[in-house]
Amino acid sequence: MIGKEFKSAEIRITDILGRIVKTYVLTNIKGQVTFHRNPYEGGLYYSSLIVDGVIIKSKTMVIER
Repeated sequence: MIGKEFKSAEIRITDILGRIVKTYVLTNIKGQVTFHRNPYEGGLYYSSLIVDGVIIKSKTMVIER
C-alpha cells in the first residue's frame, strides 16, 4: 500500500471528536502494527494511514467494553 519512496508514514488513531489518541510512526514498508484495545475506553475510533501528510486510507474501529 505504501510506495517505496516516502518521507514519512504513520498510522494515527483518533477518537470520535477528532482528538489524536495514538500515533504509530512507520519505519518499514512491510509489516504490521499491533493495536491493543486495553488502554482505550469503549467507543468509536478511527485509524488512518498517513503518508507524507496525506491520508491514504481510514477505517472505523468500535471498542466494546
